[in-house]
Amino acid sequence: TLTLPDSLQTIELNAFYHNTSLASVSFGTGLTTIGTDAFYNCPELQTVVFRESDTPLLAIGIDAFAGAVKLTTLTFSGSLKSINYGAFADCTALESVTFPDSLTTIGGGNNGRGAFSGCTALKSVKFGSGLTTIGDGWQSTSTTTPDASVSTGAFGNCSSLESVEFCEGITKIGRHAFSECIALETLTLPDSLQTIELNAFYH
Repeated sequence: TLTLPDSLQTIELNAFYHNTSLASVSFGTGLTTIGTDAFYNCPELQTVVFRESDTPLLAIGIDAFAGAVKLTTLTFSGSLKSINYGAFADCTALESVTFPDSLTTIGGGNNGRGAFSGCTALKSVKFGSGLTTIGDGWQSTSTTTPDASVSTGAFGNCSSLESVEFCEGITKIGRHAFSECIALETLTLPDSLQTIELNAFYH
């Protein structure tokens, strides 16, 4: 169990990489950066909580929590500004995510996995009003066989995803963003949306 103080501002590359006992993490209000692979492949990690802050500065880095296969509780706060690609990829026990209004960007995976790609138990996603962009996955010019790029979409291969709730403000849904979300039946898109990129809802 890890409870971090409000004074902590930065967690660097690989800081808790492959910690095989860590089950829960609670972050302080002063955190602005979680680096690449900071909590990558922590197989027992079940609970991640971000405590509330009035200043939305937090950036979650590439593959920061990827491979946390037992993660079921993910509580974001108003401190969150951006989520990079691969940040929660392959967290296969995660069932729902609600994002705060402070979040502006969720990364696709031009050089890797999407932010929540491969979260195969994820059933519902609710975006806040601050989100403007869901980033692009890998460039694929094919409209018939883009399968190799599916996992690079922000929510690619989230095969149980049934509900996605958007708020007004989003302008772009990137390449492969929801590729292979085969359980998604109903989708309501806001008037603010300007662009749906290539293969965004493929298959």
